[in-house]
Amino acid sequence: MRKYVQELFLYGLVSVVALGVDFFTLLQLADKLHYLLAATIAFFLGSLVHYALSVSLVFKTRRMLDNRHAERILYIAAGVAGLLVNWAIIAASIEFFSLSLTTGKILASGVSFFVGYLIRKVYLFSQPQSSITV
Repeated sequence: MRKYVQELFLYGLVSVVALGVDFFTLLQLADKLHYLLAATIAFFLGSLVHYALSVSLVFKTRRMLDNRHAERILYIAAGVAGLLVNWAIIAASIEFFSLSLTTGKILASGVSFFVGYLIRKVYLFSQPQSSITV
């Protein structure tokens, strides 16, 4: 249990750094591009930082260690799931609730943090079912 708490804590720290990249990029692009396009570009830049830090600092068990290409593809797929959550919450915050872009992004970040962690932990950074011993 302690291992998972430590891993979640490190994942949180990595997420804060990636969120900084994401948020800064969003704020820089929001005046120049449609907010959803700006959010997409910012999200993917943050995701690149997140991947690099996650595989080097957070997750010690990697399900696809022998197939890094497949690992990156699945990591991106998890990112797309997070991006869809991000879009939905930001758009709803602005269009339906008249909240600011910043408030919508903060809400979206909290939800996508947990969605991303769960998807990545279960499908990428855990032992394959056949090798788990009880």
